[in-house]
Amino acid sequence: YTLDGTGQFQVPFQADAPGATVGATRAFQTGIIDPTAPAGASLTAATEIQIVPGITTIAGPVGDDTSALVTLTPFGFTLPFYNNTYSQFNVASNGFVSFNSTTTDFTSTPTEMLSQMPRISLFWCDLSPNTGGLISIQVDESTPIQVVRVIYDNVPEFGAGPNHTFSMDIDVLGNINIISSAFNPPPPTFAVLTGISPGGNQSGVTSGMDIFPTLSGAPFVGATNDAVFEWFGTSAATYYTAA
Repeated sequence: YTLDGTGQFQVPFQADAPGATVGATRAFQTGIIDPTAPAGASLTAATEIQIVPGITTIAGPVGDDTSALVTLTPFGFTLPFYNNTYSQFNVASNGFVSFNSTTTDFTSTPTEMLSQMPRISLFWCDLSPNTGGLISIQVDESTPIQVVRVIYDNVPEFGAGPNHTFSMDIDVLGNINIISSAFNPPPPTFAVLTGISPGGNQSGVTSGMDIFPTLSGAPFVGATNDAVFEWFGTSAATYYTAA
């Protein structure tokens, strides 16, 4: 590197690996070629930095009908979901997050939502990140309550269908926020399922609900393991309503 006109310089470097001890300090010093110094070089004053919580970005799946396993062990926290806590989860290319296992299935159905693995369906349908868009995971430790954020940015449906952008936040207290921009226009070509389920046919709910009118009124209160989800879109044909 060389000095700029003001005598300053910038050197990019990685201070520490993800999961480094928060509060730890590191000291840095650099040598400068200095014709005026007897040895021809001089040292800068040592600079101390402190490791503080931040946001770590992890690459999501990039292939069609694939998933990426995310491990939280380096970050030192777990995520609660229904009656369990998890130190890892799967992010699927087809718009859902699952625990314990995953699936390459690109067709969403209420039966699978209820019977398969614990799952958070952001926008479960046949998506193709291999042809466009980006899926990423962020581990946010910059706030007192750690948050995991899963982002699908402009990911197209299979067969050059419309692109969709949506995301999900889940924090260490178990709060889940699924975010979809203006119903993801244009309308999806395939059936889409959005919601949460404990899997394993544990839920007392046997069908979905029309989520938006339901949740815009009085809060929905279910039993401990109840699933909350909606199945919609062209191939879904109908809305499922709560029993």
